[in-house]
Amino acid sequence: MTAVAYLTSLRFAPQNQFEGEVGLRGLFRAVAQEECGSDDVQVFAIHRIPADVGAYQIYEQYTVDGDRRHGTGSAVSKAFKRVLARLIVPYERVLLEPIGVWGVDKPPDADVTSDMCWRFTIRVSPSDVDKIETIQTEIMHAMESDEFGTGEVKTYGTLKVPGDAGRYIMYEHFTAAGSAAHARGPSLPPVGEKQQQLLVTAFERQQLEPMFALGVKHSDFGALRQL
Repeated sequence: MTAVAYLTSLRFAPQNQFEGEVGLRGLFRAVAQEECGSDDVQVFAIHRIPADVGAYQIYEQYTVDGDRRHGTGSAVSKAFKRVLARLIVPYERVLLEPIGVWGVDKPPDADVTSDMCWRFTIRVSPSDVDKIETIQTEIMHAMESDEFGTGEVKTYGTLKVPGDAGRYIMYEHFTAAGSAAHARGPSLPPVGEKQQQLLVTAFERQQLEPMFALGVKHSDFGALRQL
C-alpha cells in the first residue's frame, strides 16, 4: 500500500464558528491551488461534526510523494496558520495506514454539502490483527461487488492506527442515496458479521457533514486472502 492518510480533529469556540469556517474554506482553496493537478492528493475533505458544535475533522489521503510535499507551499502554510489561530484547543492529527482505499474524481468546485460521510471506529484484540485485516480486505471486495459501481460512493477506506494495535478506522463518503442504501446488497452484510464477531468493544459510527472535498480516482485494496 503506497497511500498515507490522516484524520485531523479541530475545535473552535461556538461563537467563533463562522470565522473558523472561513479559515477552513481558505485552507481548502489553498490545497486546491497548490497541491491539486497531480494524483498525489487522493482525498482532502473537511467536515463538521453535527453532534458536536464547534468540532471539525479533516480526512487527508496522499501518495508518499504527496504526503512529503503537503503543506510546503506558502498558501497552504499561511492558511493553516490562520486556522490554528482560531482553535481553542490544540489540534490532533492521527496517522492512518490504509489497508484498502477507493475513490472517484472529486473536483474542488463540486458541491458535496448534500452528501453524507461517516467515521467508523472498531477495536479488536491485538491477537486478531491478521484476521481483521483479512476481513477488511474482504469488505473492500464486497463493496466493489455491491456498491462501487452504483455512482453513489465517493470515497471508501479501511485503515489501521499505527502504534495502537487492534484499532481501525473506516472512512466513508456517500451521496445521500448511497448512505441510505449502504450494506443492503448481498455481499457486504455477511462480511460485516464476521468483523462484528471480532470486536472487543462496541463500534462507533460518527456522522460527518462534508463541507468541501476534492480528490482523484484511485483504487488499491489487494487480493483476497484466506483466514
